Amino acid sequence: MISVLVVALLAVSGLAAPNSNHLDIKRADGDPFIPSGWTALGCFTDARDSRTLRTASTTSLDLMTLEVCAGFCTRNFGVFTYAGVEFGRECYCDNTIREPAVIADDSGCNIPCTGDTSQNCGGEDRIFIAQRVV
Repeated sequence: MISVLVVALLAVSGLAAPNSNHLDIKRADGDPFIPSGWTALGCFTDARDSRTLRTASTTSLDLMTLEVCAGFCTRNFGVFTYAGVEFGRECYCDNTIREPAVIADDSGCNIPCTGDTSQNCGGEDRIFIAQRVV
């Protein structure tokens, strides 16, 4: 009887099992939103001639989200530490955040993702970066 009560209390409190769909990246409405296994670092400056994340990249005109990007960075070319989305449709992966990148105001990462317009995927010369949690 006590174990049933404990399980019921844990389930109601949300402590029994973590939500595998928990997200923490920025939505267009400002709510956090990141794939499980990743944590948001925020919006960083970026430049075409000196990418903040540059080891691997992909672009999607209609499917990009931080989840898609994190999946790409996890499955392709090895497992990367950082995944970043930019300009609504671009994804970059690396194991290092490269100079001269600096943290930027989150308002600069304001372009909706092509795969889910309720999420923002970076901005113009602004990359939203998440770090893989090991």
